[in-house]
Amino acid sequence: MKHIGHTKDTENIGLLEDLRTEFKSDVKKLSEETIVEAVVALANTEGGTLYIGVEDDGSITGVHKNHQSTAGLSAMIFNRTVPNVSVSTDIMYSFAKPIISITVPKSYELIYTSSGRALQRRLKGDGTPENYPMFLRDIRRYMVNAYGLDVSAYPILDATCDDLSLLEFERMRSMISKYRGDQSLLELDNLKLAQALQLVQTVDGTVHPTMAGLILLGKGERIRGLIPTAESAFTMMKGTKLIRNVSEHIPALQAIERCIESLDLVNMMTELFPGPVAVRLMDIDPISFREALVNAYSHRDYTEMGRIRVEINDEQISITSPGDFMQGITPNSVLFAEPRSRNTVLADAFKRIGLAEKTGRGVDKIIEPSLFAGRPVPRYDESTSTYVRVVFDKAPVDDNFVTLIVQNQVKSNMELSLRGLMVLYSIRKLKQSSMDDIIHDCQLSPAICEMNVQQLLKMNIIQSVDMDGKQLYYLNTADYVYRLHGTSQVYDVTPTYGNPYIKAFHSLLNAVDKVTRTDVANALGISKPQAYRLIMKLFNKGILEKVGNGKYTSYKYTDTYVAEKIRLERMTEKSLLPSI
Repeated sequence: MKHIGHTKDTENIGLLEDLRTEFKSDVKKLSEETIVEAVVALANTEGGTLYIGVEDDGSITGVHKNHQSTAGLSAMIFNRTVPNVSVSTDIMYSFAKPIISITVPKSYELIYTSSGRALQRRLKGDGTPENYPMFLRDIRRYMVNAYGLDVSAYPILDATCDDLSLLEFERMRSMISKYRGDQSLLELDNLKLAQALQLVQTVDGTVHPTMAGLILLGKGERIRGLIPTAESAFTMMKGTKLIRNVSEHIPALQAIERCIESLDLVNMMTELFPGPVAVRLMDIDPISFREALVNAYSHRDYTEMGRIRVEINDEQISITSPGDFMQGITPNSVLFAEPRSRNTVLADAFKRIGLAEKTGRGVDKIIEPSLFAGRPVPRYDESTSTYVRVVFDKAPVDDNFVTLIVQNQVKSNMELSLRGLMVLYSIRKLKQSSMDDIIHDCQLSPAICEMNVQQLLKMNIIQSVDMDGKQLYYLNTADYVYRLHGTSQVYDVTPTYGNPYIKAFHSLLNAVDKVTRTDVANALGISKPQAYRLIMKLFNKGILEKVGNGKYTSYKYTDTYVAEKIRLERMTEKSLLPSI
């Protein structure tokens, strides 16, 4: 038993409940069953700490006197869990009233209460956690996460090879050719092709399709009867008009092909000429869309009712698949998590057909084109504990950003990696950023951020400046960055005379005639005090003059400065004339 000495008098524990932290009030004396269920739920999720004597809002109400024996609690929990769970139990005297903390290890096998209940923790719609009883489908999902159980590899004994469509075999061969899949598969007959992809298994001398085989190649009516969860839905809207809305049990290859063809009908192309070779960018990158679509079929939970749904409208495209993320993966970590598949046989088949990224890093393919084009990155923030949704928000190409990348890659003979694009995209978004800003925004390690920032500096895509003792990074181009008052004019942030904002200010004022302090701050991405100091520096040199007073004060070039500027420009033009 460990005791933590009394240090202060407080009424709140200073923590919030999450998947690894649970509070239980003990004012009315918790039942042993409630304590055991809370421990089982933590063990079957990620492990964590159960605090007894704490209300849901974190306020301290104290542990009941009958629960103040830490040895007794540990023994009770050990005896009432199957397999037995060993916990670390402490009584804490840090607060005005004592509380109990029970540290629960993460279990790598499914834990039950002695009464036969298995529980897990999950997040509700409002983001708060709850314990819920695990039913058969939840136990299957647990087995998939914990032991790599692959339901797509299981043979369906009620199905035969006659339930596979000859048309789908031809569709598969066509896709292997089109998407440069495993060309050796094209030499095989239908049965050997299915065997090579583990789409069939022989059981007691009879060949049966696996779940993956029926999902990919099955006849629609047999999919509906044998795998009712393998349903695909597609919705297309134009404004408020419904163009198409279908939901049917069809083979996955057919559903994917139809979705790709539907996107092609509405996907517009932007053509840029940043160098000797044109760059063609679609509204929604086809490879990104295909990877996200295939991910939905590869990773969906086929034990969950629901359908894979693709929705296309004027603002965005979304792909929704039933089932939550694999254990340990969240919407925030999906970009960096190690590749894992819920349905390994199905995912491997997609890779060998050529529809999916062979390394398993399909998420990289999903986000990379958006980073390059300066568009919003596809997001997973609408996902819940019951489905995963990826959303592609439609946005125009940032042609100046693309030009900046292409021209400097050509000049430096270097190419940006995905992580390099992420760092550059972050600097573009933040306008001017410190290394800490970049690390926080990209969620990459300091070493990776530092390495990519140095490469971007070497390629001359970004520049740095020391501002008030802090190194700041910003895009290096005369044709990029901040727009003001709806004008198409863009402003250069290239350093001039030791200050990176002087030239940017001149470009701004040449475009709009007069500016306020707020205009300068917004356009150059600096604070209002910084903008004021910049204006005063030019004002004191006789370059600017005031227009108006008070909050309506604006600044423009003095007549003397404008006249001198015109005179110098004419002299320059005259010096460039050919001699006679």
